[in-house]
Amino acid sequence: MKKGKTTTQKQMGKIFRGLAEVRILWELRNNKMHGYKLFESIVPANHKMQPSRIYPFLKSLERRNLIKSKVKYVGKRKRKEYTLTPKGRKYLKDFKKRIPSSVRSFLRYLVR
Repeated sequence: MKKGKTTTQKQMGKIFRGLAEVRILWELRNNKMHGYKLFESIVPANHKMQPSRIYPFLKSLERRNLIKSKVKYVGKRKRKEYTLTPKGRKYLKDFKKRIPSSVRSFLRYLVR
């Protein structure tokens, strides 16, 4: 019998999703990027996460008007290029203000 997720697992999932969204916004703050390029910039090379996992985050951010996409063609191949919207810039700026310095220090420690 398969057991459901524990409360801790659910909370960690929410934290991961929130941080992943903020990381995507942060990556887009100065650059336009397509989905796979975003994936490469966010996920370490030795991680087992599949590239397709980033697209639900991108769709959610776009629905909330934090990012926007534009279709570009590379040869015959179609790619969506994502950019940060003014609302996304404000969200990112507000997020940074709300994080206490102790949490920022801890996050910097984690990503070393």
